[in-house]
Amino acid sequence: MHKMTYRRDIDGLRAVAILPILLYHAGIPGFSGGFIGVDIFFVISGFLITSIIMREVNEGSFSFVNFWARRARRILPAALVVVVFTLVAGWFLFAPVDYVELGRSARTQAFFAANFFFWGESGYFDGPSELKPLLHTWSLAVEEQFYIVFPLVLILLHKLLPTYKRLALTLLFSASLVASIIWVKDYPSATFYLLHTRAWELLLGGLLVLLPLHSIRYRALAEVVSLVGLATIAYCVINYDSSIVFPGMSAVPPTLATAALIWVNGRHNSIVKQLLSLQPMVWVGLISYSLYLWHWPLIAFARYSTVDELILTDKLLLISASVILAYFSWKFIETPFRKKQLLVTNKKILCSAFASILIVVMVGQKIRLAKGYPSRLPEYARNYAIGAIWSKDQTECYKLNKAGQLCRFGTDQTKKPELFFWGDSHAAALLPGVIEKTKEHGLITLHASKSSCLPILGLGAELKGNSKCVDFHQLMIDQLGSLGIKQVLIAGAWAAYINDDSTPAVASKDQAVDKNSGVTPEVFRNYLADMIQDLRAKNIHVWIVRQVPWQGEAMAHKLTKLAMENRDTTNVGLPLEEHMHRQGYVNTVFDELADDGVTILDPTPLMCTDIFCPAQKDGYSLYKDNDHLSVQGAKMLGELFEPIFEAIKYK
Repeated sequence: MHKMTYRRDIDGLRAVAILPILLYHAGIPGFSGGFIGVDIFFVISGFLITSIIMREVNEGSFSFVNFWARRARRILPAALVVVVFTLVAGWFLFAPVDYVELGRSARTQAFFAANFFFWGESGYFDGPSELKPLLHTWSLAVEEQFYIVFPLVLILLHKLLPTYKRLALTLLFSASLVASIIWVKDYPSATFYLLHTRAWELLLGGLLVLLPLHSIRYRALAEVVSLVGLATIAYCVINYDSSIVFPGMSAVPPTLATAALIWVNGRHNSIVKQLLSLQPMVWVGLISYSLYLWHWPLIAFARYSTVDELILTDKLLLISASVILAYFSWKFIETPFRKKQLLVTNKKILCSAFASILIVVMVGQKIRLAKGYPSRLPEYARNYAIGAIWSKDQTECYKLNKAGQLCRFGTDQTKKPELFFWGDSHAAALLPGVIEKTKEHGLITLHASKSSCLPILGLGAELKGNSKCVDFHQLMIDQLGSLGIKQVLIAGAWAAYINDDSTPAVASKDQAVDKNSGVTPEVFRNYLADMIQDLRAKNIHVWIVRQVPWQGEAMAHKLTKLAMENRDTTNVGLPLEEHMHRQGYVNTVFDELADDGVTILDPTPLMCTDIFCPAQKDGYSLYKDNDHLSVQGAKMLGELFEPIFEAIKYK
């Protein structure tokens, strides 16, 4: 299959890939598995790239420079225009912290490393997808990395091991597929974003070219295979959703179906091939690259700028705008470059590509260094926006400090520490308030926190995957004992870890486990009681902070958007009744355990009225996101910690 002729049905297959992606991202019902369109693109790309390389190798005309120059013509011009568009639009629409992230993502996209960036961003404190207009470029990065590596591997195998070339690539395909299947459960983010666990999809397309596959002799059988292939893709688009483990085995059906359609329709003019070759399908396929580039930034910016949910009319308008922009992008950007009407020589296109990459990198870095240019915003919006930024103390002392030591806070570092403060990320969120009081009283506080770790010693097996938390909390207890500190302050997202049907399930990034794998209420109470008893036996006074009100969404983000639109922010918050209900069981346990050596600190009276828990005060967001306090919110709670320091002072 080294001979390569234009196939209208492959452009039609591109339409089958892009349309589900577009409708899925727009939130149109019935397309919950539309993300498999990316996998269809991978198989198509692998097939076409391998066909081009092998044709030129057989003709003796293959050149790495020519190959990469063609890739630059095909990929970079439209992508560069979209990146510039997102940076300009972000200037007018994004809060500073979000604009910084946009600049960083643009910088890594220019380096063909967007997949590494979004992989690194997909963990704790990962922002919502609408804050990431370039999120979709992760798949372009995977393809670009493949285009750099694969030709080198293929040419080396062709020259050095021609007899075993197919076997070697089959083994690479198999290794990548096995890695994807094995690692997707334990390392889902890395498996999703990185080349080594996605390469098998591109290699599957390549093997269609390289393996001696015989065409199906009987037309009827070819029709059946084609229909089954298309039906499999349709089934995956309709029935897959975000709950499935993906890629891994779940990616095998749609990719095999795509490969089958490419293989069978290369020899037979099946009904499916005729459908894919219809002019509307071919037209969508031709603009599919530009449509992929443009649709997500438009949707992301629309969701970012709209406080309310997008309605169907909004979604249809966004889809229409995406198609229109994609057409003009294909006609006036893609086509002139691909047909060498602009930057005719390889030298010109490659030098221009390098220059454009350098410019985007410099602009992205400048945005980061300027902290998102907060001066762009009106002051009232800027005040809300800073709520999304934690202090240097918080970020450097998260877990332990960079030296692996507990962080020390206070004006006189020669003094002996008097307070030991530890917990999960909610402890880190409270840190600015504790630091203020520490300095005010001239004392020393030690601190460390670890995300998604219920701050109760011994809970490991009960919390799936939390063995590192057990080690961390044991280290905290050991440090507390060795230092001889008699006052310990503990804070956490307590209710998030409890599997209790009576407690409303909430979405939290600090929820290490879901509602089906958390600890039972009884286990929570018993382990907490045991830990407190052990601390009290060492004559340590335990101070526990009840959970702050849990807002429904990222409040610094929401308040900033409202302020930028001159909308009212005073009614943004949570009913007190909902907060009390959510924390009901945990608060009951705390009340039962409180005694002369255990003091419960409640932030609710400082944050809520008789009926309402607002998300802002005096023009500042009290929250970084939906449940972690902002620096301003933490400092507002300084009074909450006054009894601790009074107790230390008059011990």
